[in-house]
Amino acid sequence: MYTPSYTQPKEKQQIENVVTQYPFVTMISKDSEGKLSISHIPVVSQFENGELKSLKGHFAIRNPQVDHLKNNKDVTLIFQGPHTYVTPLWYKSGRDVPTWNYCVVHVHGQLQFDTSFSDICTNLKDLTKAFEKGPKAWQFELPDDLDNPEALTSAIVAFTVLPQKIEAKFKLSQNRPQIDREGVIEGLNSRTDDMSKAIQQLMKQSL
Repeated sequence: MYTPSYTQPKEKQQIENVVTQYPFVTMISKDSEGKLSISHIPVVSQFENGELKSLKGHFAIRNPQVDHLKNNKDVTLIFQGPHTYVTPLWYKSGRDVPTWNYCVVHVHGQLQFDTSFSDICTNLKDLTKAFEKGPKAWQFELPDDLDNPEALTSAIVAFTVLPQKIEAKFKLSQNRPQIDREGVIEGLNSRTDDMSKAIQQLMKQSL
């Protein structure tokens, strides 16, 4: 990923925020012939002292990506954070062109399968705990047709990814004069979508 120095996050917390707030990842891997496989999967992350230690999720056992990951365990997980269009009408220093501001994190690592019934149940419980919110949150329990260990292990397989390299890019108009950055922040006031509001907040923090 192309990451000019000005787009690299200054604090580890920025990476953790994207990973935890945007947990629906794009996972990319290669088979033995170099063909790419891509899946879209929710994951739960574990951080210690600001460092990403592991990512956990699960596949449908019939997903073809599962087969080649048994031999080639290298994966890249893409966390797409907030992003929004920026019109040149917001710049105050003069004529320019449109652009797109965004935040993204790439995690490169090795995938390990967790195939036992207990491992898969733990994985499902962890995902449920991470994403169920509120006083009436659903409590995890296996449906009757999956309460048999063989039924569950023949349907899905859990995994853990151990990170080896992390790349992050926070493109927030840092290459523009401050007057233009302030103009973009002001212009984003006209937007009501969550992505634009998130980018606006990040730009305010980066000034």
